Parts: sequence; structure tokens; C-alpha cells
Amino acid sequence: MKLKGARHIKSEEGVSVKVYRHGSSNRHSHEFVELVYVLDGHARHVVGNEVMDVKKGDVILMDAGVEHEFATEKDERITLCNCLFYPEFLTRVITGDNFIDLAYDMFFSGYEDERGAKGYLCLLGADTSEIGRLVLTMVDEQEKKQEGYLKVIRSLLSVVLIKTFRLCENENRPTIPSAQRKIVSEIIDYVTAHDSKSLSVGVISHAMFFSPSYLSRIFKQQTGKSLVSFIQTKKIETAAELLRSTSYPVEKIMLDVGYADKKHFYEVFAAAYGTTPGEYRASGSPRE
Repeated sequence: MKLKGARHIKSEEGVSVKVYRHGSSNRHSHEFVELVYVLDGHARHVVGNEVMDVKKGDVILMDAGVEHEFATEKDERITLCNCLFYPEFLTRVITGDNFIDLAYDMFFSGYEDERGAKGYLCLLGADTSEIGRLVLTMVDEQEKKQEGYLKVIRSLLSVVLIKTFRLCENENRPTIPSAQRKIVSEIIDYVTAHDSKSLSVGVISHAMFFSPSYLSRIFKQQTGKSLVSFIQTKKIETAAELLRSTSYPVEKIMLDVGYADKKHFYEVFAAAYGTTPGEYRASGSPRE
């Protein structure tokens, strides 16, 4: 069963914070990210083939699409605070590079160790008392809905996420690869796999839930080449391939790879191949 975001998160709010008390739950996944703080009781939390005993003070963070369930003993109940939000919340309200790298490494990139699984992490037995106080304040704000309550909730949620990742980082865990290298690798994979016409920094950033400026910056740092230039190269290479392998008019090819300005297209093509698109096609072979 997949829980829909529209049923659990009001569109005008973008975040939902509620307290639930229940027994065992059915296996389900979400269209949103879920942060759970255990307020009282204990249960077994099942994610895939992983089974974990959770109790008061434990924090659980699950990415969208991760299947999980809670299992309690007969007649027992567990009290949880659920903070629900969409993945883009992280990069919309938290812009520090170090935090984004840490979050990506430990969560969204599929951080994995003996206590977690892809898209999932939890803090078991850690001192999360400060996080608990923040979470309860969020609940109070959500229930009272006083003026400015959404700003307070979003601010507190950003603090909760930062402190959660800090606590995870401070535990004894295996060394994890560079988040930035993995992000750049995923950018390259995305550009390679998708149609040139629709490619842009904005499209890629939306698909990966990172800000355009952050992706552009780390791509430049890791490759020495701008992301805009990399996308442009993909478009022009695709255009050259179409010139060699089809009889499509140059104008159609230009539009198919995402260029609307003919002059600009010819300039970029000439810079890459030293000739015009028409001359390139007539030559029958690439000039690279």
C-alpha cells in the first residue's frame, strides 16, 4: 500500500506533524519523506528484510518509496510523532553544502550499514532528548495554528534534520564515499539517459531534489567543466549524430536537441566541429 502525499500533507502547508498511538501497522510506503520520533512504548520496525526494536527516544527517517511496518505485541501500543514532508524540503530550507553532502551520503544516496538500508536510517538508543523537545513544539504549533505557525514548523524541522544527521555522523560508522562525486556521477548518468531536448540545469535539479546553484557548483568543482557546458556538449553531439544518420532538416534537428535560436545553434555547433551543420552533413564524416 502506498500512502499518497495529498491525503496526508495539505498542499498549502507542505509539511505535516501529528501524534499517533496505535498497535501493529500494515506494510506501506509513502510519496513523501517520513521522520518518526518514538514518544512512548516499543515495537519492532520492519523495513525490507531488516528488523529493528525501537523504543522511546528513537528517531527513524525514511525516504519516499521505502516500505515499512510496525509490529507490537498483542494489546500493546506505541506512540509516535510523524513529521511528513517532500524530499525537496531539504534543499529549499537548508542550503549549507556540508549538510547537503552529509544528508545525501547517509540517506538519499542509499547509505547502508548493519543498522540501516537504502533510503532509511535510524538513531537507536542515542540521546535525542533535544530532538524530542523540538518535535513536541512542532506538534503544539501544528495543533494551535497561530499566526506564523508554518514558518515555525519549517524552521524547527530543519533543525531536527540537522541534529539527526549530526548524531548519525558522530556514531561509529564505516567511512562513506564522497557525496559530491556520487552526485556528479548521477548527473552524468541522467544527462546520458535522457532526451537532449528536455535537458537543462533546472530540469536536472528538480529531478534530483537539489538546487541548481548547488549542482552547478559541485559539478564544476569535480569535473573542471560547467554543467551548462556539459549539457550543451550532449546536445551538440546528439545533433551531429542526427546529421550523420538521418535526412532531417537542420532546423528540425536544432529544435529536437533543444535549441530555439538558429544563430546560437550554428555558433555552438561551429565551435565544437569547426564547420556549419550543413557542411558537416555534406562532408559525410565528423571533424572532431
